[in-house]
Amino acid sequence: MHTETVALAPADYTISGDTTGKSCGGRFLIFPTGITNKSGFVSTAFTPDPLQQQAIFDAISKVEGANYLVNPRFEYESTNYFIASSTCVTVKAKAVTLKTGPVK
Repeated sequence: MHTETVALAPADYTISGDTTGKSCGGRFLIFPTGITNKSGFVSTAFTPDPLQQQAIFDAISKVEGANYLVNPRFEYESTNYFIASSTCVTVKAKAVTLKTGPVK
């Protein structure tokens, strides 16, 4: 995976404020449950957990016009049973809205 740092002028984005998102899922035996095709990304290169990605998507969609999250903090709540498990992920972060894009 290749990542590239993009410089933005201060006027090219706004920090829209705090937002939160939540996603829950689990497993029955080895089969995942609660996974959707909704995913989002934060200002880091790695978000391997589908529940994290869904929580990020939820948080971004709560702020109109938001494109990214910065400084995310994740909280996990898990319950494990003999043949199943349940996990909820909550993300708290600042939403960022891009205006004109990268500085050339």
